[in-house]
Amino acid sequence: MVKISDIIPKTTDASFQKNLKSIGIAKYSIISARSVVLYGSTKSRSDRAAALKEFATLYEKIGAKYGKTASSSGAGFVQIGNAKFEMKVESSAGSHILKPGFFGTPMSKIVDTDIPYKSYTNGVITAIEETQKLTTVQKDFLKLLVEQTAGPTSTRKAAIGKILLNNMSGLALNTINNDFGEVLGPIAIMTKGLLPISGKSAVVFIPGRSNEPLLDYKIRDDKQEYKISAKSGETTNTLKPGDVVNLIKPDKRLLKKWKDTPQYKVLEILNEGSTKQGPITAGLWLKKNGYEKYFDWLKKDDYTEEIRQKSEDTIVKISKEALDFTPIYADATNQKVFYVKFKLSQSGDMEWKLVETPKDKKNKETVSKRVSFRSKNYVGRPGDKLGFQV
Repeated sequence: MVKISDIIPKTTDASFQKNLKSIGIAKYSIISARSVVLYGSTKSRSDRAAALKEFATLYEKIGAKYGKTASSSGAGFVQIGNAKFEMKVESSAGSHILKPGFFGTPMSKIVDTDIPYKSYTNGVITAIEETQKLTTVQKDFLKLLVEQTAGPTSTRKAAIGKILLNNMSGLALNTINNDFGEVLGPIAIMTKGLLPISGKSAVVFIPGRSNEPLLDYKIRDDKQEYKISAKSGETTNTLKPGDVVNLIKPDKRLLKKWKDTPQYKVLEILNEGSTKQGPITAGLWLKKNGYEKYFDWLKKDDYTEEIRQKSEDTIVKISKEALDFTPIYADATNQKVFYVKFKLSQSGDMEWKLVETPKDKKNKETVSKRVSFRSKNYVGRPGDKLGFQV
């Protein structure tokens, strides 16, 4: 089966999907090593062409180029190496994906640029106004959310509730909570004082695409930089083994603490191994290093789908019962990432909450649940590496 990493080197499915979402593309399908179809919610040919051009910009450093099709009804294509990326309408998509990269034009974008907090709210308003992918009603609704975050009033709350109740904007509530919360977050953090950041010197940076695990945006002042992860549910972002390793490795103190532990060794094996072989190799290592009773059935490292899936399921079980990964997860994320939760309810209430603040003990809410592995795979579908989720 052809993977996206076979077409675009050093690219994972997760990072590729995140890049697509940042420009309003819902998903993709690999037809072959030479053909990939991207799916978006817009039916307009010009909008699909614009999205393809944005996609080409994301990968221009590796030679991505936009080209026009011979047919006047086509939106064009993007060529990366030998592969051609085309775009079709996603028939089941009910809403735009309101990630920060969705908004604005090259002149008014709010991603990949330092924005002084003093001008951030107005910059967001401008970016909303200038995007060509929304109706006037949708733009007005999103601007209303921005204004309510910057200065809440009962009148605005009632107006938001009415729009949501009657679905007047046509925008899904989940994409507002999951995606547009990343746009509103810096405003809420400052206006509600969720973090001790100086408004006079604060600068906001939202990466259009990010290789940093858990990070959605940063705010820095003249004293400190705060890495922030936006969340809308009760769980944090999923971390892959490589994310944890890459957070531990650069810190000499943490590396010394963890490098000779079974937790770190398992993470290294899963990170360095393939999705198919990694769990089996990790299982054999665990069998030889104190966890034989869990893997007494595993005799050798020959790959089959059944063995891979059973290995994954057993590693998940061990992480819940015998080998606690919570401390290494906490060390990897502690004092590095702040979690800010946003929830817009159907009534128009906007809830903002600082979920984890390592530097601010007064507002810190300790994560009490054990951190364990989670597998989304099944026999015949080894699509994702094991990941952590609180």
